[in-house]
Parts: sequence; structure tokens; C-alpha cells
Amino acid sequence: MQFVLPFFFGLFVISGFSQNFVQSSGVDITENRLPSTPWLTQSKNFQILESKDIHRLPVRTVADLLQYVSGVDLRSRGPFAQADVSIQGSTFEQVLILIDGIPVRDPQTGHHALNLPISLHQIERIEIIKGTAARIFGANALAGAINIITIKPQNGIKIIAQSVWGRDAKLDQQMNSQNVVLQAKMGKIGHSLGMEWLESDGYRYNSTVDQKRMTYLGNYQGKSAWNWMAGGLINSFGANSYYAFPYDSNAFETVQNAFISLQNTRELGKTKVKFSGFFRKNWDDYVLRKQQPNYYRNVHQSENTGWMAQGNRPTSQGVLGFGTEIRREFIQSSNLGTHQRWIQTNFLEQAWSFSKGWRVLAGINAQWASERGWKVYPGLEASKSWEKTSVFANVGRGSRYPTYTDLYYQDRANRGNPNLLPEWATSGELGIRYQNSKITFHSAIFQRNVVDMIDFVRESSSQPWIPQNIGNALFQGIEGRVRIKTELKWKEFCWNQLTLSHQWIGAKYQSNAAFSKYALDHLQQQSIFETDFSLQQKWGMNVIYRRFNRINQAPISVLDLRALFKIGFALKAFAEVNNAFDQSYTLTGNVPMPGRWVSVGFLWKR
Repeated sequence: MQFVLPFFFGLFVISGFSQNFVQSSGVDITENRLPSTPWLTQSKNFQILESKDIHRLPVRTVADLLQYVSGVDLRSRGPFAQADVSIQGSTFEQVLILIDGIPVRDPQTGHHALNLPISLHQIERIEIIKGTAARIFGANALAGAINIITIKPQNGIKIIAQSVWGRDAKLDQQMNSQNVVLQAKMGKIGHSLGMEWLESDGYRYNSTVDQKRMTYLGNYQGKSAWNWMAGGLINSFGANSYYAFPYDSNAFETVQNAFISLQNTRELGKTKVKFSGFFRKNWDDYVLRKQQPNYYRNVHQSENTGWMAQGNRPTSQGVLGFGTEIRREFIQSSNLGTHQRWIQTNFLEQAWSFSKGWRVLAGINAQWASERGWKVYPGLEASKSWEKTSVFANVGRGSRYPTYTDLYYQDRANRGNPNLLPEWATSGELGIRYQNSKITFHSAIFQRNVVDMIDFVRESSSQPWIPQNIGNALFQGIEGRVRIKTELKWKEFCWNQLTLSHQWIGAKYQSNAAFSKYALDHLQQQSIFETDFSLQQKWGMNVIYRRFNRINQAPISVLDLRALFKIGFALKAFAEVNNAFDQSYTLTGNVPMPGRWVSVGFLWKR
């Protein structure tokens, strides 16, 4: 009852609000097997960041974007270097990242999940599913999934060039980012090539970043559709206090990864089928002392290779979805040793659409792992929609296999546990949506019961961190969000929209651990306010205010600003201020975040 009453209060008083990432009714939500469905009829809790919203924000990477999404906890260890993402109080290992529906898993550690070889200018939208998405995407989507949908080039040639310079307002430390995207489509074939360079002096001792990424996307539309991708990322950064505080002030890390995928979609009579193949390789080189690399060094090479076949077919009752995924996870490491495992996942689901706006979906996900055997995870969803309003409910189960870091990592401060069991969870949600020409509203209550939860724990500060199945945890929460198109005008000035969101999460743990490294440090309250203005259709201003706190932590307030000026038909100039209040805070561990940071840049599209 502690969150049921606020939920219904939010429904009628609209006390929960949303940022402007709630998409218009014209955008459907991607499904890996079943046909895409409109926002209002969906039976899941999700949020959309469209391309037009992405480029209004003061961000350089996908990780930057996620900090502005309600219900998402972005735990950065410094700009552009390394960041973890959680959803609705989860750990960073319980969220799955995908590109065009293909999982980007890393068997070494979830710390690499956001090392993505893709430019923001090659992204059409990002879909954030909150709550277990295992029925849709398989293992590791225990608490949610983030699916990045890439842009398909239109006819003709398009060039995008962006240059940004920034500096710390106090320390005069500098950053520059150069981004070029070339897109072309001639006949049935489209191409997109993105190149990006980013360098930063850092904002404190040993926090420099040198980042390079390149991505090639291609597509062919004939009797069947082909899509392919090849991308790479090199990210070198100072890792001061990242993993072994206070002994790692001179630590340095270089992460390189390559991602290749090929997809073919075709129709076989009434059956629509998509075949996908993918390969991801990650290199991770970590030294404890940059000046003495041989003092302590870990070198890891991991691979994730797989094949998927997924499809759907109309039935007399609705649509039947089916699919299978087979993948191999491999690692060769100076610390973790050499290991591999095979995992197979089979999907089966049926969607029924009834009269009077009812939609019901039932599915099952059967997973086999060479180390653990078979596990089955069912899911059930339902929604009832009217012209402008809908209600939805869902319940499902999901799992997460231990990473090789969980199982085998060894150093003075950490000790792996090869006897770990997979963790799994049962999640449920109940929510309501409303949309008219001026207002888009969403509110939901949720609950997640995690069994055999994995976390690094210890009994005293003198002991090493050891991953354990620490017991059970119950997460409960409520979130609400609304967008109002104000469109208030006074002469040449226009106040375009107002968007607000709020989320509260409570948790109960059955754990005797005295100290927890990750799991018992979730986001408790989160509020986000955004609004934007325009003047003479040339000037624009975006204002984003965030207020949040963790368990036993004072609230943190962060204000970010972005001003845009249209110089000509193809050229725009912009200025940004991140952390305008110059707030001192941390998001994870002992890594302080930057103070006030000012950036200016130019964007050219032709």
C-alpha cells in the first residue's frame, strides 16, 4: 500500500511527470518477433528517445543520454570514460544493451556494456524497456533493456559534421570532439559511415580520455531486406579511483572493441522471418600504475558470437511469434584464465487482439547453458485501450548468468567465486497512459523480486570483496511522467513545452552482508524537469534540471543548459553548460564528477 495510494493519486492529479522523450503516437515500438505496436496499445513500461530529442541535449555519447531518462540510473566514473547503467534499482549487470535488436553482451563484465561503436548522428531512436525483458531478448535483460535503433539512409547524399570544444570552468581543462557522418542511398542500397574523435585533458588528476570510434552501416531493400553493421571503438582513459581505491590513483585502462552484424528479413508466404548473425570482440588492458605497467597488469580478450532466427505468422486468434538464439561466450585473460560457454535460447509467444481494445500476450523463454542446463522463464501481458487512454499490466521472469569477473577475478582487494548460481527475478507492473494533442501522460507501479541476487560483499574493510548469492531482494516503486505542449507565444518568443518526471524506489533485502559494493546502493528518488524556448525561430534554449538521491544520501541537484542558434540553412552554433550549479557529487564509488563544464560547438548538415 505504500506506493499504491501515490499511484492512484498520480493518475488523477497528474503529480507524476515526464521528460519529452515520450514519443508521438506515430512511432511504433520495435519487437524482435511480433509486429511493432503503437505506444498507446503497448503492455510494457518503456520510454523512447527520438533523434530530434537526442540532439537537443548537451551530450556526446549514449551514456550521456541515459542520465536524462526517468527510471534509469547512469553511474558514471567520469565523462566519456566508463559508465554503468541500471533500471528501477537494478545492478548494472541486470540490464541488456542491444543494437537493432542484437544483444551487445560482454562475458567479462557489464562495465563494458556502454562501450559502443556508434555515433549519436547514426541513431534513429533509443527504446528503453523497464522491467524484465527476458521474454523478448533473453538472458541479462533481468531488469530491463536498452535497444538502439540505427538510421536507415534516405535517397541522395547527406553530410553531417559537428565540432565541439569544452573546458572545466575552474581548472581550465579542455575537451574537443570532432564528428563526421556520411550517408548515401542510391537505388536499393544505403550506406552510412560515421567517424568520431574525442580528447579530454580531464577534470582532475589522471582523468584524461582519448576516444576514437568508426561505424559503417549498410542496407539493401529488394525482395528481402538486408542490414549490416561493422564498428570499432578505442577508448583510453585515466582510471583514478575506478576499481581499487585508494591504491589506483595512477591506474590507466584501454578498451577496444569490434562489433559486426548481418541481418536478413524476408517473407515466406504469410510468415515473416529475420535471420541475424553477430560477432563482438573486446580487448581490455588495465594497469595499476601507468608509469610502471608491469607492476600489476590485467589483459582480457572476450568474444560473443551468435546466430538468431526469429519470425511471426498470423493465426486465427492473432499473431504467433517464435525464435531461437545460439551464442558462444569466450574469454582469454591473464587474470581470469581461459573459458567458454554455449547458450541457447528458444522463444515462443502468442498475441491476441480482441474487440473493444483488448490485447493479450503470453510467451515463454527456454534457456540452456552448457554450465547450468535448462531454465524456463514465462511472461504474460495485457492492455485495454480506448481512443486516448489505455491501461496495461504485465508479469514475467528473467535471469542473469554470472560474468567471468564474478566467477574468477583475483587480486588483493577482490576474489571471484566459481560456485555462484545465476540470479533470477519475477517482475510485475500496472500502469496507465493518456495522450491527446497537448498532453502525453504515463504512470506505473512496479515490483521486482530477485532470488539468489549476486553482489560483491564483505564483512569488514580489511577483507577482500567476494561475489556471493546474497539472498533475496524485493524492489517496489512508482513512476509518473507527463509532457505538456505549452506553445505559449508572446511576439517572437515561444515557450514550447514543459516535461516532468518522478520516480520512487523502495527495497527490502534478505542479506547479512555488512558491506555491499553494488546492489545495496540503488537510486531511491529521481525527479527530472525539462523545458525549452525559442525566439524568432532562430534561437533555442533547453533547460534540464535533475534532483536525485540514493539510500542514506543527501539529494543532489544538477542543472544543464543548451542554447542553439541557426546561422544559416545548414549551419547551427550551440553553447552548453553542464552542472551549472557547480554541484560536488559522486555517482559511484569514490569518483567525483566534474564541476561546471562549458562547451561550444558547430553543427553542419547538408
